[in-house]
Amino acid sequence: MKNIQRLANHITKYGEKGLMVHTIYGTTNWILCQKIEKEKWSLSLENPMGNTSYNLGIVSEDQHAALWTELIKTEIEKKASNTRTANELRNKVNYFIKNHEKNYKNFLKEKIKLNKKHEKIITMEDACLI
Repeated sequence: MKNIQRLANHITKYGEKGLMVHTIYGTTNWILCQKIEKEKWSLSLENPMGNTSYNLGIVSEDQHAALWTELIKTEIEKKASNTRTANELRNKVNYFIKNHEKNYKNFLKEKIKLNKKHEKIITMEDACLI
């Protein structure tokens, strides 16, 4: 039975009370926290589509809260760094586009000038031939 099915069966049978699931950013894994006693939590690492889970240990209520806070903080930092990277790339692309447009406009101006000179030369030659 897959871990996600096992979790769904547990919630169906006992309810969601005493369970916390946190995704690990950048992976397909979860940390499943299950309250086993008044001040104790059991932690396990599992892939929702996998069949195995790894017991990470038992922690106190305070340790669980600190771990949970650290996981959330780490996730926010990673998402923020991805956002910064995306913004930097967007700025580089916009800079490239602006320079490319400017260079392309200059290229077109030069091409038009050359065409006009070429037309004038042709018309003078034509005039001489006539």
